[in-house]
Amino acid sequence: MKYRKLTFMMIFLSVLLFVYLQPVFFPFSTNSKPHSNTMINNQPKTNQSQTANLPADKYAQMIGQDYTKMKSQFSTELSAVETGYGYTQHLFVNQDNHYHTDIITKNNKIHAITVFGNSGKINDDFRLGMNLEDILKKTEISAIVTINNQSNEYQFELSEEDKYYRPLVHFDNQVFAIFYFHQVTGKLFAIRYFDANYLLKSAPYQLIGGNYGKFDEENNPINWDHISVEKAKYLLTVLNLFSSGVEYSWEDSSVSASSLLNQITLTPEKFLSTSRILQLNQMRKQRNMPYFSFTNEELKNLLEANHLQNTSGIFLTPAVDCMDIALQLQTDPILHNKMLSNQSKTLSIAFHKQDMLVLLLDK
Repeated sequence: MKYRKLTFMMIFLSVLLFVYLQPVFFPFSTNSKPHSNTMINNQPKTNQSQTANLPADKYAQMIGQDYTKMKSQFSTELSAVETGYGYTQHLFVNQDNHYHTDIITKNNKIHAITVFGNSGKINDDFRLGMNLEDILKKTEISAIVTINNQSNEYQFELSEEDKYYRPLVHFDNQVFAIFYFHQVTGKLFAIRYFDANYLLKSAPYQLIGGNYGKFDEENNPINWDHISVEKAKYLLTVLNLFSSGVEYSWEDSSVSASSLLNQITLTPEKFLSTSRILQLNQMRKQRNMPYFSFTNEELKNLLEANHLQNTSGIFLTPAVDCMDIALQLQTDPILHNKMLSNQSKTLSIAFHKQDMLVLLLDK
């Protein structure tokens, strides 16, 4: 009997030691690969201080150049729109369904270029349709990005969401680029090139060192109503170019985003708490976070006050750059889900200065 107990104790201790000492003798292999078809499993290699410099490709080299001289290198110009802040947006569409381009200019100088589409070779290293795993073979992604501009230092902090869907890279000619991955497919669908000044004005990241750049209004009188209509058409065109087989249409009737946006400007206390009004006013005066958007409850207050049912929407500020807005709607999970929450593809869009309201109408 004692022998059986002793044998049992020896076996029990042996199993216990094996369980606890297994990690020592059989360590977990660091070479095991994540599932390539699930983006969240592709852990980005992070450099905590700065992204590695990449050789400037043809688009990076165009930043800062004369727009008139560069224009012939693009395809067919579909439309152009004034932002009201000194910048002009130009949309070029390729007739062969290749990738398209959006160019931001000011005083005939190129400040930003966006290349977007489902496929197409951008340079020797990158093409549209790649996944994050492909990008990580070419460059590292930084959690903290430092920018030196005009003797000032700025630091962005990229969230986990940013690193998966909006990573930032740095070319060797002081040009930056954001790589945009689709929320659903996980595929690269746009690359946006910036100079440092424009990046600081439109960046979707949290700034932890320095201040965001400001969009300054032009000195000349501005017809904001005209700009609102033109920007709404431009944004709608870009959204349709992004979509796959789904076409949005524009509605500007009695259920008008412009009338509701006017209410937000004049009587925000009807829809927002005092603290949220302070946040909104702060964003209008001095940007202090990537963007301000209405919560579901705040939007519900706005819609109910106007007796609107079966309607959803998005209020966003700052909303100066139509391409920036479209990219946020595609890659920010909260905004993207709001766009998908309504089955309707009829939109009413309004802009006023840096504010924008999109209503998705159930027709």
